[in-house]
Amino acid sequence: LGDRLAGDVSWSGALSFAGVFVVLWWTWTGTTAFTNRFAVDDIVHRLLAFLQMFAVGNLAVLAATTPDNWRAWFVGAYVMARLPLLAMYWRVEGISPESRSISRHFIKWFGGSLVLWTASLAVPGDARFVVWGLALALEFAAPAMVVNRSNETPIHDEHFQERYALFTIIVLGETFVKTLTEVSDRGISVETQVFGGLAFLMLIAIWWTYFDDVADAHIRSTSALSKRPGRNRLIWVYTHLPLAAGVTAFGVSAKKLVGVEEFGDSLKTNYGWLLVAALVVVLLSVAVLDLVTASPHYAVNAPERVGPRVLAAAAIALLGLVAIAPKASAVVSASLIAAVVIAQIAVEV
Repeated sequence: LGDRLAGDVSWSGALSFAGVFVVLWWTWTGTTAFTNRFAVDDIVHRLLAFLQMFAVGNLAVLAATTPDNWRAWFVGAYVMARLPLLAMYWRVEGISPESRSISRHFIKWFGGSLVLWTASLAVPGDARFVVWGLALALEFAAPAMVVNRSNETPIHDEHFQERYALFTIIVLGETFVKTLTEVSDRGISVETQVFGGLAFLMLIAIWWTYFDDVADAHIRSTSALSKRPGRNRLIWVYTHLPLAAGVTAFGVSAKKLVGVEEFGDSLKTNYGWLLVAALVVVLLSVAVLDLVTASPHYAVNAPERVGPRVLAAAAIALLGLVAIAPKASAVVSASLIAAVVIAQIAVEV
């Protein structure tokens, strides 16, 4: 998906990237949530998981390519990825009677969504995207409905947090690989060292911001955003969607930054917007995660954490830099952006 966005850094390219990203992330999240709830590991479950992997492999190929009849292939791959999940819930319904209501709920909502996905093949033109959006809305609403119906959903927060932290570090690693690949393609020079170094500093700042505050913090039972434990967990999970998309988009913008040939050259407007927008999304996502978590770095009776306010202020400052980016050289713009994301860490520390 990062390569897809790199080839079309425009509003339409960003929307296409975001839409496909939601589908891929949700596919992964659905299986992660099931694994978190139910400890099933027999031969049938493994075969279903392998089928999912094959389907996700197709989604990955379709994320980077546009074959003839791309939409039909995409719907087919997504349906193939989700049907095994329905089968997993159906099997749990028979094995675990105490979880029967939860299993039936997800079978009904996710199954209804897959009917819409399949029906979208008969919908002409861009109207098909409306059907896709409705289908995804049903799926995203399903966990919230479980929270409303029951407070006894078997969830293990520590395992959840470990899975999402691993996902985040993998996406951050891909950003590092993209930066190194671009440096390798252009060759070592003063310019690639400086621009690559600035991109690396921003990457470090993202890593620090997430793993110093969020990764080892526990989800609050009540927060400023919700008084219900289940709702706070849902906010925590769903906020990782824009976070992961922002980190991925940052990887693309880091590659574009390293591609600047001369210090005096300005960063193209669309590349500058992508860099700033990606960082703003990341910072605001972490701000929301801060609100629903309690960090072990703060005493229980300590004053309210300043993190969310600092992160929001940094995001506003970054948006202000967009106005001067076209008038300044790329090295100045990138240096100022890196200074902002590093400064917010220094302030909180």
